Formats: sequence, structure tokens, C-alpha cells
Amino acid sequence: MGDVTSRKPLNWVNLRKSLQNFRDFKNQPMQLMEDGLAAHGPYFEMTIFHQLFGVVSCPEMAEQIMASQEANYGRFSKVLKPLIGDAMLAVDGELWKKKRRLSQPFFHPKEIGKTRQILVSQIERAISEYSQVHRDEPWNVNHLMQRLTLAVVSKVFLKQDVWTLDPKVLAAIDQLFVLVKKRVTNAFAPPMWIPTPGNLSFRRSMNEIYKVIDQMVSGQHNQGDDGILIDRLIQAEDDESGYRLTKQDVRDEVIQYFFAGHETTATLLSFVLDYLAWNPAWQDELRAELDELDEDYPSLKDLSKLKRLNWTLQETLRLRPSAWFLIRQAKVDHVLKSGAMRYPIPAGTMMLISVWNIHHRADLWSEPHRFHPLRMEHLKDQPRNAYMPFGIGKTTCIGNNFAIFEASLILSKLLRHFVFKPIADKPASVEAGITLRPSGDIELQVLARKPNHQPLKVSG
Repeated sequence: MGDVTSRKPLNWVNLRKSLQNFRDFKNQPMQLMEDGLAAHGPYFEMTIFHQLFGVVSCPEMAEQIMASQEANYGRFSKVLKPLIGDAMLAVDGELWKKKRRLSQPFFHPKEIGKTRQILVSQIERAISEYSQVHRDEPWNVNHLMQRLTLAVVSKVFLKQDVWTLDPKVLAAIDQLFVLVKKRVTNAFAPPMWIPTPGNLSFRRSMNEIYKVIDQMVSGQHNQGDDGILIDRLIQAEDDESGYRLTKQDVRDEVIQYFFAGHETTATLLSFVLDYLAWNPAWQDELRAELDELDEDYPSLKDLSKLKRLNWTLQETLRLRPSAWFLIRQAKVDHVLKSGAMRYPIPAGTMMLISVWNIHHRADLWSEPHRFHPLRMEHLKDQPRNAYMPFGIGKTTCIGNNFAIFEASLILSKLLRHFVFKPIADKPASVEAGITLRPSGDIELQVLARKPNHQPLKVSG
């Protein structure tokens, strides 16, 4: 790990330390944070060139930054703005409040329930087609989950059937994920106005997405469907201020939900299936619970009864949080505390809340790197904010309930019809970009289940 640095101006002496911090944060950020926690405790500082970073691995301090002292902080959305513009995830203050209020009704549990049939139809088609094409071979679950969740969010957020999307649009979506990841890990990424090959490719890909969204905004496909996000946003008006979204605002909000809902749910499901393949006894217990359902897909009301399913999702989100860090920038000088310790925070400090560290602290979680869903039966007994996969405070992920509902439907269908077994010699490892994802493909052997629930080998 690069040396923890003091708050001294950059000079030839600490330039070496800063360069090491930069390399470590680019190449092994989670290891950097883990080593910092082990060496310095719940808070340590480092500089990367001129910028001071504070790394937080403490639930108490995370709560102060995201909730009780959130007025002292602003979002740092430089990386996201080229993709989502002034969407809710990239703004603060009154504009954030207006945009949150406009989107909030769509994510109310009753409204999420209205999307069930849309989700079911997309899941049925994606799994049926994939299982037929790959009948005699292992399943690449990363690929399946990416395409499956893309089908869901395309229909629910855009009212666009992914099966009829222009291949150029699908290619643009894949390309945008690659380009955004490169910008996240490159401190020297050129401004978007500079016509570099990467920036030009980014613009071309964004224009393909805009074409699809603009068709919807123009009303060509708008039928006022309450189960579709884009229709709600086009028609929405803030009761308190009369604020309405412009055409560009709708673009930004839809792209925000489209990419957040696609990538994060896909990686969650990929990790879940990998963990279940390596834990066959728990997979059988979970499957037995799901077999009690009257049909393949649970209703929203069923979710509270499916305890093992909930624990499985929660434990996977603890071990592999998609949002593995949260970032805020201090606007004023102030002080944070952890127990008896006090930490002065200068204005301008970039604060990295290491969700990864908090979720893997041995003093908070017994055997923190072990997949053990039963621990989640006692989640309420954990210290406040020891578990924070969707953030904390008023900026908690607005789509968390939708993501869990979608993931539950997909897992219920898969586990009631298939058994998953590992092929690799160890569980999937991870790589860190703007989100946490598998570092490579996850391939699993798949056994189909007969109507009497006896497995029948179809792949591997």
C-alpha cells in the first residue's frame, strides 16, 4: 500500500508517496483500503497529487457524512456527468429534492407491484431462449444476467423491447460501460470536449441511446402506461414547485436508472448464483422454500415470507456490494468523530466511505469473508449502518426495492427449474470500477429439474 500522507503541499519528497497511492488506487483499490484499515484504523488520509483523500471504514463516521452532517458535503459527480448529465445522482440541494420527488412515486411498493407482469414476460423469454441455445454447454451466468436485466430495464424504464433494439444500440450500451470504467480509473482522463478517440466513441454511443429515448419523449410510443418509468417522468410535475422535466432532464433521469438498474442487478445475480453453486446445501434449502410457492414467480407480498431468499440476497450484497464505496467532498472545515477520536476535516477533502471495509470488518462480522446467509436472521442486532449496500440517509438508493423484487423473481424462476454447480476451482473473484463486478466470466454447470423436481443433466 502507498504510504499514508500528511496534509503537506505536494513536493519532491511526497511525490513518490502520491504516485504510489495513485497506482494502488487504480490497480488494487480494495486492497489499499483494507491495508489502510489494518494499519491506521477506521480513518486514514492519503494524497493523490494535489488532492487529499480521507478513507472512512467506520459506520459512525459514514452516518455523519451521509446523514447527520450531510450539509457539510457535496456530491462529486465529475465522472458520472458525461453519462447522466444533471440526473438526480449528480446534483445536490433543491434540484435534487425536486427530481427525487418526481421519481419517488414510481418506486413505491404498490407501483413496483404493477411492473410484475412486465418483468415476468421478459424473464420468461430470456431464460427460455438462453437455456435452449446453451442446452449442451455450461452457462455463462454473467452474460445471461446482463442480457436478462437489460431486457427488464429496457421495458420497464424505456418501454422498449430489447429484442427489437437495433444492434447498434446494444453495442453502444456495452461500449459505454467500458468507457465509463476507463474514466473512473484514470486520473488523467481528458475533458469530454477534447476530441480524443475515446471521447468521440463515447459521444457516438450516447447518441445511439438518445435516439431511443427521444422517440419515447416525442410521444410516438407514449400511451400513458403507469407501469413504465419514462411515461411517468414525461407527465410528472412537482406539487410543491410546479417543476417539470425538460426533454434533456428526461434523458438524463432515464439513462441514470437504465444503467444503474441494469449493471448492479446483473452483477448481484451473477454473484448469488456463484455462491449458491459453491454452497449446494444452502441452494437446496433455498430451493425448497421457493418450491412452496404456487407459481414460479413470487408476488410482492410473498417476499416477506421468503426468508432464505432475502437472507441470500442480503448476504451477497454484504460480501459483494455493487456500490463498494461512496464519495463526498467536504464543503467546509469541520470535525468527524469515531468513539473518543476526533478527526478535523479540511474543506475540499475527498471522503471515500469504504462500504467494502465496513462490510468485511472482523469486529463487526464473524468470519467476514464467508458466505453465511443465516447471519442475516440477526441483521437488526448489528451496529447501525454496519450494513449499507444501498447507502444511508436521504440519498439511499431510490431503486433498492425494485432491484430486490427483480432479483427475487429471476432467482425464483431459475432455482425452481435448474440446479447450479461450479466448474472453476474457486469462487469468482472481483474487480473494482465504478461498481464491483466479477473479474471475468462465471461459468456454471446446469442441471434441469423435471416436473417432479428430480434433476436432469443438460449441460457441462
